[in-house]
Amino acid sequence: MTKDELILLILKEVAERFGKDFDTLGEDTHFINDLGADSLDMTEILVGVEDALNVRIEDPNIERLVTAGQIAEFLQHYLQSIGYKWPESSS
Repeated sequence: MTKDELILLILKEVAERFGKDFDTLGEDTHFINDLGADSLDMTEILVGVEDALNVRIEDPNIERLVTAGQIAEFLQHYLQSIGYKWPESSS
């Protein structure tokens, strides 16, 4: 899964959570400043991403990340560090 694919996954969660049009969100949309997310919103976004990837993220640093780009970059490194196996592509 590429960084771009992770960003799409994250933005899908954000769009659903905030009832936003997916096309109005981007890699650098700040979830707190731009969308008014609070700590509960952030937790629910991350849980949705964890559920989609079927993994639990055990790293407190993720709580400081507030854009899809930041979370995607973190996830790439984190998942690689735990030996996560990406699902086979259906294409």
